[in-house]
Amino acid sequence: MAITYTEVCTTVKAAITATEATNAKWDTVGKNILAFYDSPDALKAVKAQFCADAIVPALAKKHRDALELNIPRKGSKDDTEPAKNAAARAAKKDATATRDTMFMYALKKAWPEYGKSDDAAESDDTPDATDSDKIRKALTELIAKVQKKESLDFDSAAAVKNLQAALVSMNPKH
Repeated sequence: MAITYTEVCTTVKAAITATEATNAKWDTVGKNILAFYDSPDALKAVKAQFCADAIVPALAKKHRDALELNIPRKGSKDDTEPAKNAAARAAKKDATATRDTMFMYALKKAWPEYGKSDDAAESDDTPDATDSDKIRKALTELIAKVQKKESLDFDSAAAVKNLQAALVSMNPKH
């Protein structure tokens, strides 16, 4: 198939225009997040809900489908189709990585300095940390701990939801 120089130039121009438009949209994302959330920790505390509302619906269908899969644990007695489940686990891992990458991209558009160094993380010992900041940080850490634990003697999903609600209620912009 022969292609002309004009066609090459046209496709390059279209790609550049699309990239600039996309970059402008991401800049708006950052501004909106920054206007709504007080800190990266406030956004991270509601990550699951934010991803469910803003990120997952925009992902490719294959990723949305993979994220909805209930796959038995590898090697468990419920893992009756190991080969099929291995492929599903790989798809879910890819979808989760894509979702988390988009989340971090959005977070870093609002707070470009986030995660650049260990000094960027706030410490409870800093003179600027208020009691409210300390409580927000403690809630954020508690949410993360509950989300990581698998065998708790209470409804962890409900606990996380309530902790997130407490964190959101501390946002002075609400």
